[in-house]
Amino acid sequence: MESPNLNFFLKLSNEDQQFMMRLTNTLKMEFTNDKNLYFDALAQKDYKKMKFIVHRIKHKVGLLGLTKSYNVVIEFENDLINENLKLKDKFLLILNTMTKYLEKIN
Repeated sequence: MESPNLNFFLKLSNEDQQFMMRLTNTLKMEFTNDKNLYFDALAQKDYKKMKFIVHRIKHKVGLLGLTKSYNVVIEFENDLINENLKLKDKFLLILNTMTKYLEKIN
């Protein structure tokens, strides 16, 4: 599996550490919230809500430079329209990779 990175944030912040910290803290907070909402929607089998949340997470996947994972999330998002969870396990791996990475930064 590919590794997350902060290259986008480094460019955006012009390597300003204080700004980087604000960006990454916001990402961590939003990602944690979105991940919890996803699991709640999954437990409720609320596919419409899952699709909305997966869409939000998709952008965070892209921000962390996870190009291959981003494509998987796009496919999973589209599958949710048809209430198809075949990519759920791959999505969970992506969430776990992101969680571990975000726990290590700052």
